[in-house]
Amino acid sequence: MGGDRMKRLLSIRVLLPAVTLLTTLALVSIFAIYAKYAVDRREEVRRIPLIVDVSYDLVASIQDFRLERGAVNRVLALPDIVAPDAKQEIEMLRDHSGKALDSALYKLSALKIAGIEPEIEAIRKSREAFVALRAEVDEALARPMRDRAEIIFPKWLPANGQLIQAMDALSVKLESELSRRDSFVAEMIRIKQTVWPVRFDSGDDRLLVREAMTSGEPLTGAKLRRLDIIAGRIDGVWKLLQDEARLESTPQALKDVILSADKIYFTDYRNLRNQVVDELTAGRRVNIDMRDWLKLSAAGRASIFAVANTAFDLASKHADEQFATAERHFQLALTLIAVFLVLGAFTAVYVVRGVVRPITQMADTMRVVADGNLNCEIPYESRQDEIGSLARALRVFRDNAIEKQQLHLAKIGAEEANRMKSQFLANMS
Repeated sequence: MGGDRMKRLLSIRVLLPAVTLLTTLALVSIFAIYAKYAVDRREEVRRIPLIVDVSYDLVASIQDFRLERGAVNRVLALPDIVAPDAKQEIEMLRDHSGKALDSALYKLSALKIAGIEPEIEAIRKSREAFVALRAEVDEALARPMRDRAEIIFPKWLPANGQLIQAMDALSVKLESELSRRDSFVAEMIRIKQTVWPVRFDSGDDRLLVREAMTSGEPLTGAKLRRLDIIAGRIDGVWKLLQDEARLESTPQALKDVILSADKIYFTDYRNLRNQVVDELTAGRRVNIDMRDWLKLSAAGRASIFAVANTAFDLASKHADEQFATAERHFQLALTLIAVFLVLGAFTAVYVVRGVVRPITQMADTMRVVADGNLNCEIPYESRQDEIGSLARALRVFRDNAIEKQQLHLAKIGAEEANRMKSQFLANMS
């Protein structure tokens, strides 16, 4: 009983459809796994441009908050009431920084990145404290220097620095998230992090030199040493970026902005800056229009900003390309799944109707012929494949059997005729 059942399970009519089905399921499963990987990869790289976009907003907001601090410090150092154009500049910076920060926080709420809640809470608290001080700043700006409360600086500068520090901490957290997801993005973020101190130090250097130019006092002692320290830090970090520009693996766009910053900041601006510092150190008056100084120094700092922005652009472009690649892989996987499902169904139908069923009918016909029924019809003789060859071979077998049967009958008839003839002759004798 068990042997018969095993034979049925191992028969072609069972094995061939089963193998076809299992092969189809295996191929579909493989491409389903591939599609799942493509979906996961697509979702992973989809977040990269969004995080980069948030980082852009944070960078822009930090820059505007620092510019606001510098603008306020500059006008508070003047003896007169703030001019309308300076007041308008401060208001514009406040508007830009607020919008950029709000945009970053809104986008982060949609991204739902785990582990950044403490940084966001720190930004919220420090922002409230900083915004609250703006009313005191505006009151101080509306008065001449002799009537301004001296307490504003000890509160204003730390509040601004605390807010920028909180935003920078969030930016670092986001950059760590980016670095974890893609090696090229990680490299671009590393370059951005290298440039970041230069952005701050160049701003401090510019502010100190401008304050010395405005005050008209000689540069000596602690201020001069601080300028030397800042310049040394900037040069040390920039040497790392120059080494980066010499690597073959560094994208050409990044090399170009590093070389551009070399010329604009470290050659053109630095020469003027060093000349100004030398004049101030010697106690001589600097005969440079402040607007020209601000324009050149701003261009120098912008060239440094361009390095960080280019690294961000390259990271974002790479992420977009990775997303497009993952999307193509996902669509390809879905297409292959559909193709193999259709091919599997077609193959299964063909195997059952074109192979298993004809073989079964041929086997039944052979049993009928073997049982002596030589008048049965031979199916599938017109097919030009192996089934047709088998049917034609069966017809030859059946025809041979019929011929043998006819010869056998003729022999029996002849023998019977001879026997009857012999009997007749015997009777006649």
